[in-house]
Amino acid sequence: MLEVSQVTIIKDMDAEGKSITQIAKALSIDYKTAKKYVEQEDFSIPEHPVPVIRHSVLDPYKAEIQRMIDESRKWPRKQRYTAKRIFVILMERHEPFPCSYVTVSRYVSFYKTEIAGIRMLGFEELVWHEGEAQCDFGEAGFIISGRIVILKFLVLSFPYSNKPFVQLFKGETAECVCQGLMDIFARIGGVPGLIVFDNATGIGRRIGDVLTLSKLFSSFRLHFGFQARFCNPASGNEKGNVEANVGYVRRNAFVPPLRIDDGDIAAFNKDRMFSISFSLREGERHYKTGEDVGSMFEKDRASLRPIPQSAFYAASRDMRVADKYGNISIDAGKHSYKLGTKHSGSSVIVDRTAWKIIVHSAEGRLIRSFDREFGEERTTTSDALTQLESLQYKAGSWPNSILREQMPSNTVRSYIDGLARKDAGESLRALCAAAHLFSYPVALDAFEQCLAGIEHPSADDVRIVARRISTYGLCESENATGVDLSKYDVLVGGKEAL
Repeated sequence: MLEVSQVTIIKDMDAEGKSITQIAKALSIDYKTAKKYVEQEDFSIPEHPVPVIRHSVLDPYKAEIQRMIDESRKWPRKQRYTAKRIFVILMERHEPFPCSYVTVSRYVSFYKTEIAGIRMLGFEELVWHEGEAQCDFGEAGFIISGRIVILKFLVLSFPYSNKPFVQLFKGETAECVCQGLMDIFARIGGVPGLIVFDNATGIGRRIGDVLTLSKLFSSFRLHFGFQARFCNPASGNEKGNVEANVGYVRRNAFVPPLRIDDGDIAAFNKDRMFSISFSLREGERHYKTGEDVGSMFEKDRASLRPIPQSAFYAASRDMRVADKYGNISIDAGKHSYKLGTKHSGSSVIVDRTAWKIIVHSAEGRLIRSFDREFGEERTTTSDALTQLESLQYKAGSWPNSILREQMPSNTVRSYIDGLARKDAGESLRALCAAAHLFSYPVALDAFEQCLAGIEHPSADDVRIVARRISTYGLCESENATGVDLSKYDVLVGGKEAL
């Protein structure tokens, strides 16, 4: 088909008396083409074809279907009506319902794309090779200490075999990503050659077309030697396998919610989550090839890179200055950790791992280790030893202290409550000294044991009992005989030993 400008030239040459042969030769076009446009008289835009209206048994229900689709557009994307759900609802509302699922599905697709303007771009099908993986986070509820707690779960999925592996975390930081991947590598015995990630979630930041990776993740990738690829914005199809497996894991492993009775998520990952991971898709056939998923994953395994011999420390490190109260803050100031007033204004080294906040002095001496907090709500974390270090010199703050409120021993709390300020300071110093040597729980237990037989325990009393508890324990059995001193009795009494 010629352009309008070419047709115009043909008509002008024809008006000048040129023959069709001359026109065709001058414009280097076929004779028949030149003849067609010389003879053509109607150049108006052709009318659209008139559609043939066909009636359908679905016609009485189309308005109802449209209302459901329009209504659900206001809802979260994953909770909107699907064609399957609409079909089930129509079956329940109208008996007998005269249409098949295929009929309903075809109209739902037509209405969304042609009428409602809900268009979905087509996806390019990607080819995944053995030993390549995709990584993403999901979230689910777990029962911890009797209540539902929302945790993040990291999924590393192998598209070739469709096999997923899962680890739980409280957040989606670079430290969590690196720790989770490192633990999965160790358990499956190798490192994928390529891992596709979401739009740099947790491990970097994208501003426009510029992607900046965190220092920790960059070091992690170099250490383990894998290639990293990141999805384009709004291009979840580039990691569709792991997105499907995130939903699969949530439905098949976390319903009903799992219990983590002691709250130790790291231990739960090691003892339970890998057992669950290896059972996922066990005995299933691959959705595309029909082969056994387990057998295909062994091919994935055979293509993994070896794990480096040197260990990797999955922590981000930076310098912080404690404020006038001896606190440091991380995560844009949302979470604070109390080091104690003696560290106020000091420069400290802070290591952030997936589980801990570890603080060293500028010279490298360990100051404190805290369980790491996550989430948008502001938190302040303090351990008992830190509070003791401050209270031992500020006994006047004892009645309103956090340590007093959280102290598990009513006996010790009541005893210190009844002391004068000076004596309360002495008791707190005794407790603090023993806690430094043997831990706070042991020191508290020792203080309570001392109170059972000593009116006012000294620092030496508490330390001696704490040492006994931490070594061989207290002898509390009624039948226990203790150490046999009869030979010493004989010696002191001047008698010969038998």
